[in-house]
Amino acid sequence: MDKWMQLFNQIGEQISGLERAISASGDAGFPLREHLLPEALSVFPVDTPILNRLMPNALPGAGSAVEWRELTGFSKVGGAFYTEGGTPGDTKYTFTPQSAGYKLMGRRFGVTGFARAVGATFEDALIRERQGAIVALKQDIEDAIFNADSGINPLAFDGLVKQIDVANGSWVDAIGGALALDDINTALRETWEDGYEISWIGMNAVQGKQINDLVLAGGTHTITLVRTEQGNVAGSQRVTAFIHPVTGKEVPLIPTRNLAAGTIIGVAEELPVHVAGRQGQRGLWWDALLAITEVEEGVSGDNLTYFLKTYATLPFPGRRGSFKLTGIV
Repeated sequence: MDKWMQLFNQIGEQISGLERAISASGDAGFPLREHLLPEALSVFPVDTPILNRLMPNALPGAGSAVEWRELTGFSKVGGAFYTEGGTPGDTKYTFTPQSAGYKLMGRRFGVTGFARAVGATFEDALIRERQGAIVALKQDIEDAIFNADSGINPLAFDGLVKQIDVANGSWVDAIGGALALDDINTALRETWEDGYEISWIGMNAVQGKQINDLVLAGGTHTITLVRTEQGNVAGSQRVTAFIHPVTGKEVPLIPTRNLAAGTIIGVAEELPVHVAGRQGQRGLWWDALLAITEVEEGVSGDNLTYFLKTYATLPFPGRRGSFKLTGIV
């Protein structure tokens, strides 16, 4: 009986999540759909690999900004050994307060009365347009995660490319020429020496091909044949990960259209153990103060329009352990 009650409760929760709960809002009196969590969870565009990767790690927001303390240095006073009756040395940490304010993002969509009437007997046009708007908004968010720059647009937060900077303690190397595998090896070694491990490496299709060609030309690789049920063999070769020169772990290579050609970034999603343990936080996450929400804008003629909105930001305490290679030709 308990199992059946649990099942019924789960079904009830799903049904309540799909109901169109309407209430008053602060948006000029527009009716407000409480949340779009059911639709948002069902739509994971393949063009947003980083947002899809970060969404399960999103933390609830509190207040108007996310705050954390960023480790800017530490020093050990003495060693672990000390005399009886004395006191051991300590480790002194230096932290700098950091914060990331929530920014408003959204997308507008709508349908005509005729489209809704047709959808009643064929395909629900409103659902189709809503999902299309969610996908478009997520694609915009993915681009912002990489390229947003508050210096260019004061309404934006700072994305990965902006935050991975020498001023923030990141490893940045202006290549100014052809890419070599040792450029990536050096960046991985330098960030490891600082106590970080790169979680993934992002690059444009151009640099993806360069890395692919360099690895295959080096002769130190393994080729896996993919055979179909009909016996056909796929003959293409694609490098999908880079072996860390120190740890030997595979670091995923993630191609993205959102990075300009000539730039490669390595992102540390985890903080060093001693820092994460003290602060209880990750090195990178997508923090949403408000889940993707639908607001009914109103009726104009035969058109019924809506818009999506969310308040979110990109806290990146792990930027000190990330790297950026620029000027690659």
